[in-house]
Amino acid sequence: MAGKQVRLFLVDGTPGGLMTAEIMNWTGHVLKGKRERLGDIRARPATSSRDW
Repeated sequence: MAGKQVRLFLVDGTPGGLMTAEIMNWTGHVLKGKRERLGDIRARPATSSRDW
């Protein structure tokens, strides 16, 4: 199996905060964050209702 490149972005600059992840050559996008930051996560353009 070939390796994959994963790109992580720490949105607020801390490893425990909001993070986005992309796997190269994959059309998906991952958002990770704490439950109490759900409002901030839902406000991001990538989570608009047309993308769900």
